[in-house]
Amino acid sequence: MSEKHRDERINQGIETMKEMMGASGSDIYEQLKQLHPDVANLVMIGYSDIYSRSGLEKKQRAIVTLTALITQGAYEQLKAHTHTALHVGLKPNEILEVIIQCTAYVGYPRALNSLRVVQEVIKDKGMQIN
Repeated sequence: MSEKHRDERINQGIETMKEMMGASGSDIYEQLKQLHPDVANLVMIGYSDIYSRSGLEKKQRAIVTLTALITQGAYEQLKAHTHTALHVGLKPNEILEVIIQCTAYVGYPRALNSLRVVQEVIKDKGMQIN
């Protein structure tokens, strides 16, 4: 892949991340660059090549992502993607339903830990789960 093509994909990934996460998308890219520039670029290429596809709506992608992160027990990433899910229009109760749906497959400890993470984000945003 040419450097120009790679840079275009990275820039598309940054724009897609901003659409999904709001203004914090640029901040996340900068944080990832501090960890390692190549990792930041790979994440942005993922956003360019996966998140910008037309097959699913943003809310559907957020549900799939939350489910995958809950399943993995990836709580730091779940926190970030809960912000994303709310930004693209999921309601707190819909996110709760994702956790409840996952419970039978991932077990209560993982579901409860996920609920704690999600509740923290929702509370920080001045929202609540009904």
